[in-house]
Amino acid sequence: SKERKPPRFNVTILLPAGTYLVSDTLDYGNSPMWAKRATLQGVGSRYSVIKLRDHADKFQDATAPRPVLSTFSGSATNQAFEVQINDVGVDIGKENPGATGIRFVANNVGGLRDVRITSSDKTGAGAIGLDLTTAWVGPALLDGVEIDGFDTGISTLSGQYGVTFRHLTLKHQQSVGFLNRRDSVAIDGLVSHSAVPVFHNTFQGFIALAHSQLIADSPTSQPAIVDDAMASLHVVDTAITGYAAGKATAEGLTIGSGAPDSFAVLKGAFRTDIPVFDLPSPEFDEPPETPPGQWRRVDGFTGEAIQQALNSGRDTVYLPIGLYTLSAPLVIPTTVRRVIGFEIGRASC
Repeated sequence: SKERKPPRFNVTILLPAGTYLVSDTLDYGNSPMWAKRATLQGVGSRYSVIKLRDHADKFQDATAPRPVLSTFSGSATNQAFEVQINDVGVDIGKENPGATGIRFVANNVGGLRDVRITSSDKTGAGAIGLDLTTAWVGPALLDGVEIDGFDTGISTLSGQYGVTFRHLTLKHQQSVGFLNRRDSVAIDGLVSHSAVPVFHNTFQGFIALAHSQLIADSPTSQPAIVDDAMASLHVVDTAITGYAAGKATAEGLTIGSGAPDSFAVLKGAFRTDIPVFDLPSPEFDEPPETPPGQWRRVDGFTGEAIQQALNSGRDTVYLPIGLYTLSAPLVIPTTVRRVIGFEIGRASC
């Protein structure tokens, strides 16, 4: 009988500070069994950087984009549980028009945190910054993502579970910042700087956008948002500056400067007469940027070991992968600003 490989559990790959030069796709594989429970952990998106070689042979065809980093190369999976990329940068280098930064999928729980995807090309050449078109992405949280350059900044497709963004930055796209086809997308805190539409919302896509700034930082005759007839928007507390004014078209609506800060578009109908959601944007104290070498590691899988680390006076305490058994409540002193584990289910009490 054929040997059966066990499923992957709790794999963490640590990228120390440095630039990792590649000439082909870094690929998790096309088996659903291996597209799950994997964390790629760097020490900062500007310090742990995966960079594609300039003018790489396999990344020249813009009509057939190829990712630099792919968490799943199959056509569909619903098993990419707990896939996470944290504190990592991806740079597609120069003269690679067929390059996509990251092709990403996570299911149920997972996402990106402090991830920067860039094109070093002076023209911003590159196909897609963040490819979320694999079926079926989400639910997933993408927090602190920055995309600089590319023809399309972000592309979505699946239309089933949806993704949530917080603190998203889009800059210098050549065609569109965010192409949403059918998906449900929630964004809190987008800042966009480009002269092309920030959004093209098409098919039956839905976008909820709050507390954002859409800025055309060079003269443009284009609108900020293109919303096709069957797509919908819900926009709150969002400023649009420097873009052309919107108008109704045969295909739907375009929206630009002069639009109110809060409005809705429901399948081609522009509305300001319905209640808008106005959830407060949560404010958090930023955690300390303490280097990993100064973190206090918990040595042992007991409550006593955790409490000893918490009482060490260090501002950052790190729990390695494992199950910690407690016999009493933990008391977190005021000196502790950050407690770090490796995602849900990997370091748990």
